[in-house]
Amino acid sequence: MATPATDTKQAQPRSVRGNTAFANYQAARVQAMEAFVRHRRIQSLWRALTAATDALLAPSVGAGDGLTLIAVGGYGRRELFPYSDVDVLILAPQALSAKQERMVVGTLQRLWDAQVPVSHAIRSVADTVALAQQDATVCAALIDARYIVGDRKPYLALKRALRSEVFGYQPRRFVEAKLAERDARHTRFGASRFMLQPNVKEGKGGLRDLQTLNWLVRYCYGSPRVQDVIRDDMLSPAEWKHYRQAYLFFATIRAMLHIQRGRADERLSFDVQPAVAQALGFRGKTPEQRAERLMLRYFQYARAVGNMTRILCASLEEQQLRAQPALFVQENAARQLAHYLRMEHGRLQFTEDADLLAQPHQIIGLFVQMQEQGIDMHPRAQLQLARMLPKVGRMLPLDGESNHLFMRLLLASKSPEATLRRMNDMGVLGALIPEFGRLSGMMQYDGYHTYTVDEHILVALGNLRHLQAGLWKDTMPLSTALARETPDPAVLYVAMLCHDIAKGRGGGHAESGAELAKLVAQRLGLTPQQISLVSWVVRHHALLSDTAFKRDLDDPKTIDDFVALVQSPERLRLLLLVTVADIRAVGPTVYNGWKGALMRTLYHRAMVGMGVGVSPMAVQEVPAALLTQWTRQPAHPAIRITHDSFHAVSTIAIVITTVPRLLTALTGVLASLGASIVSARIRPLMETEAEGASYAEFQVQNAHGENFADDAKRLQRLEALIAQALADPDALTRSLAVRKRVGPTSDAPVRSGVFIDNRVSATASVIEINARDRIGLLHGLLQAIDACGLQVMTAHINTYGQLAVDVLYVKDAYGHKITHHAKMAQVKEALAVAIGLQPEGA
Repeated sequence: MATPATDTKQAQPRSVRGNTAFANYQAARVQAMEAFVRHRRIQSLWRALTAATDALLAPSVGAGDGLTLIAVGGYGRRELFPYSDVDVLILAPQALSAKQERMVVGTLQRLWDAQVPVSHAIRSVADTVALAQQDATVCAALIDARYIVGDRKPYLALKRALRSEVFGYQPRRFVEAKLAERDARHTRFGASRFMLQPNVKEGKGGLRDLQTLNWLVRYCYGSPRVQDVIRDDMLSPAEWKHYRQAYLFFATIRAMLHIQRGRADERLSFDVQPAVAQALGFRGKTPEQRAERLMLRYFQYARAVGNMTRILCASLEEQQLRAQPALFVQENAARQLAHYLRMEHGRLQFTEDADLLAQPHQIIGLFVQMQEQGIDMHPRAQLQLARMLPKVGRMLPLDGESNHLFMRLLLASKSPEATLRRMNDMGVLGALIPEFGRLSGMMQYDGYHTYTVDEHILVALGNLRHLQAGLWKDTMPLSTALARETPDPAVLYVAMLCHDIAKGRGGGHAESGAELAKLVAQRLGLTPQQISLVSWVVRHHALLSDTAFKRDLDDPKTIDDFVALVQSPERLRLLLLVTVADIRAVGPTVYNGWKGALMRTLYHRAMVGMGVGVSPMAVQEVPAALLTQWTRQPAHPAIRITHDSFHAVSTIAIVITTVPRLLTALTGVLASLGASIVSARIRPLMETEAEGASYAEFQVQNAHGENFADDAKRLQRLEALIAQALADPDALTRSLAVRKRVGPTSDAPVRSGVFIDNRVSATASVIEINARDRIGLLHGLLQAIDACGLQVMTAHINTYGQLAVDVLYVKDAYGHKITHHAKMAQVKEALAVAIGLQPEGA
């Protein structure tokens, strides 16, 4: 249970200590937060915090001072959160007198010293009105203006001037300004309502969106309350109540976040979700289950907020507060509409004779026309659809015409992503494809994905269209070419739609998803051959990335095993496109040039293995210049560093005298420089090359997943650090241990484990280690391998959020696989200790 943080006397200046007003203020705050933690009543918390703040500020302006203190923004609405800013406006004559200035400055300084987060402005009535006419943000804050203390006449004059000269006078300008402000905010804090770690205040679908609606309606209609202008043809009383509940729910979360953190924190991150869920009374056997139920409720409300936003904004546009489409554009679009649709004020509306109950395909037809004509839905059509969907929803999956229209939408020349998202928000997509509907708002607690499962799939579908449109042709030429040449886009898009459709059902979601995909594809009208191909792609949608990122692509058995499973170029092309679109839909920074290079290499080598295509360039041999340099000075390592912007890696090639545990030392040095190793390999050089030396090659990235071209000086210390590491390995280990302790705090659960496989490679044992990523992780693993008397041939490193997956190809001292049970147990135990996992049987 959360406990409100209190300000200690030591944190306050001497001028504040012992002050009765401040002591009463702090005591009232603590009492209000403790009551909120017990009863979870956000409105009671608002009232208590507002009353405590009013009582503190009231004495700051005395009678006869000629000043007026006004609360604005959230403080004006009496919606103060535990650590939100206290926004005030001080109304004053055109210029402050010296006495007034001293009083204002002194009061503000005392408030700041007491850690009261006051944000203030000092203006005259005339200046305030003029600024409100020009600045939509100031205008919105003044909508909630509330008198606190001082001369009441300027306050009343301001209210009269705002009503007569500001509110409602430039509706189009105000609406456009606030919606532009909203769009910019969404870009900054996440342009999706379904971010797994949302910003409750500023994120899309959150508190600020609802407040924006409040400001728009009250400004344009001149009403003190939104519900006073809500008509039944816009929102029913029950629907309005639901949206009000959404606001209170988000506000409750925000307040609990503040209390949990002891500061103003609006991001509902992984690490705090379980604590907030427990504090708000969500039940579950584990913290993750409680958090999942909290977030499911959050996303349900966020979806409702999105629908309300569209209805009210469309209503404002209908009242000609924004520009309407040109008449000839409307006429041209109207001629292409289905018989059950019509245009009304530039938006699509059902005709009077539309019969959604008898012909449910008209619902899907509305979305098809929206996409093809580029016209939005009328708010009354949205309400009609929402109220009718519970009656016809079960009919949609078995309605052939509905499924036919959906495929038309999915494969249209225009990107389906926005339309599919609208269908998902309104519950139509889940009704048409019930298997997809079960994914609504589903969390993914892996610290890797950015979106809920349903949103991830929609983003991935959009990525396929981006590839076909050539938007990424410069960075992804192979995928772009394959997307444009896809002979059967129906298989590609349905497979993408279904690739994660079985998540949350337990067991392997790929295998279960393959069976569900058959049912979905059959209802959508695909042929038996297409259905079989869709099912195969869904079953193996992770095969290409797992092989490319975790296996040695220079090992012939890797390619042979991959080809034996894929079998055909058609499957391989589909697999590559689905994989690329899938990875790019995980999050904005997950895909990079290095991952693309690995997948392209696997693709080309697999095509050669199938008897088609041209083999890509062979692995680069040891650069001759490095051999010559080392031969001349064998006491020093010969180093060459190159930077590859297309693949987003820097390659470090080293020829160095062979010593025990060489790879372990080299990885430790790179970790000490802050380099993230994505690939590492080492081999002893033959007599014909350079006897007594080894060749090591590393591909590394910086903390942002880029090469070191802009930070080349960092790698210039390599030679000196290598010498130090070889001379004193323990010092390097101690240094990395210190860096590990000061690393970032984890905010997502990670399932660690060690797995040994002797079937993957014909010549080496393959060890996969899953662990929380940290600086020097690979170095610690190699130390454990060294202690077991094994040698590492290659290392392949990949990170999924905070999960690191390191795959090591190892042999014993005699060059053989490790097959003895006792030895395998020893290795697993050593690696488990290295990653902080309790060994089996301990």
